[in-house]
Amino acid sequence: MKRIVYLISMFACLLFASCEKEMPGMTETVDLAGQWYVQVDYVDGEDVYEDCYGIGRILMLTYNTSANKADEMIIDDLGNFWEFKVKVGCDVEKRSFSADAAGNLVEDYEDLICKVSNGKVVVDGTETPSGQKADYIEFYIEFSDDDPGAVYKISGWRYTGFENDD
Repeated sequence: MKRIVYLISMFACLLFASCEKEMPGMTETVDLAGQWYVQVDYVDGEDVYEDCYGIGRILMLTYNTSANKADEMIIDDLGNFWEFKVKVGCDVEKRSFSADAAGNLVEDYEDLICKVSNGKVVVDGTETPSGQKADYIEFYIEFSDDDPGAVYKISGWRYTGFENDD
């Protein structure tokens, strides 16, 4: 009987010792990915019309594609502005992104083509309403179903978790 208890104890020890937690890796676009509180401004040449539709700050996401490549990511406005979700090319080291003619990934608006230009993320590039330093995002976007030449500047900060910044 002692031998059986001993064998069961040894087996249990080996079983538990062989179970190591595997830490998940980061995505390839982790430095560009995140939740962002942004404002949409209309740009007409040199003139910028802040919060052109009066919607205030909106939540937007940037994240890696399912292929998890370092040279592409997705920008998703979660339906808070123009109902767009587009795949853009990116350079993680330079923290930049763009797309000349990105197809919309939102099912009901697949015919929409977006041009994303001058996209950038600046580490600690802005101060939030609560006074915290946060990463800054900025890009320009044009939509195929809008007036020709209509350009929107989207800019804001990475989610901080502070209530005053939401």
